[in-house]
Order: sequence, then C-alpha cells, then structure tokens
Amino acid sequence: SRVSHLDVGWCDLITDAGLCHIAKLSRITSLVITSCRLITDAGLARVSSLPFLTTLTFYNCGKITDVGLQ
Repeated sequence: SRVSHLDVGWCDLITDAGLCHIAKLSRITSLVITSCRLITDAGLARVSSLPFLTTLTFYNCGKITDVGLQ
C-alpha cells in the first residue's frame, strides 16, 4: 500500500474492527483517529504495531483508557 497518512477523525462508525483493517496498511506513518467514540484500547493496540507509525493523533475517544496507552 502507498498510503502514508490517514485521517479518520470524526468518523463515528470506525470501530476496532476497522482499525484491524487499517493496521494492514503497513506504510502508514501518520494516523488521526480523533473523536472516534467506538475505538477501544484493543483497537489502539492493533495500530500501535504499524512499523513506520511515527505520529498517532487522538483525543475525544472516550473508550481509550490509560491502560491502552501503555
């Protein structure tokens, strides 16, 4: 895949399952998941394994906890 930056902020229907698909885009360096209220720690864990990810922007994701940030 040639996608390097992806912004799915404010996409209310993005779920952890959607992040599993995004995690297959191995060339992503920057990901924005702002105000995606259905994303949980499990979804965040999926994208954290992206090998080239240098910037992850998120806020207002109420289901992501401190545990998911470790």
